[in-house]
Amino acid sequence: YQYYNGGKWVTNSDHSSATMGHFNLAKSLVGDVHITENTLAGGVSNIQLSTTHKLPYSYKVHLAIDPWLWYNPKAKDYLDPITSAGNNYDCLTHPCVIVEFLDNSAGWGGVSNSTLQGKGLGEGNNTVQMGEKNATGTQQEFKRLNW
Repeated sequence: YQYYNGGKWVTNSDHSSATMGHFNLAKSLVGDVHITENTLAGGVSNIQLSTTHKLPYSYKVHLAIDPWLWYNPKAKDYLDPITSAGNNYDCLTHPCVIVEFLDNSAGWGGVSNSTLQGKGLGEGNNTVQMGEKNATGTQQEFKRLNW
């Protein structure tokens, strides 16, 4: 649980109880994603996500929260994902996150340390711009990554 202050997001360590604001799974759209929440303490509540769906599986989870927690400068007024009028899939009205469960028998699908060769990833948009080479590979390979 964070708040926006001075151009950055800050964890609200005083937020230590669900009565101060929380997400509501009963009003959330979660598909075949099972969410298990740990105790809220110091502004942090770790959650575990799992699925029994056949892998790979991807779903956009729409979370219901207490309306006062909703802040995004480009957002609309807060609305629950599940309302009396039906399901609300507009992510400008509540928090959403895409959850992807990969089939681990297919091997790792990310970037390995040997690929980066100790260069690391920047904090900005981690796509490679065409014409630049900040990792090993040809320009043609980078173009394929960007498409």
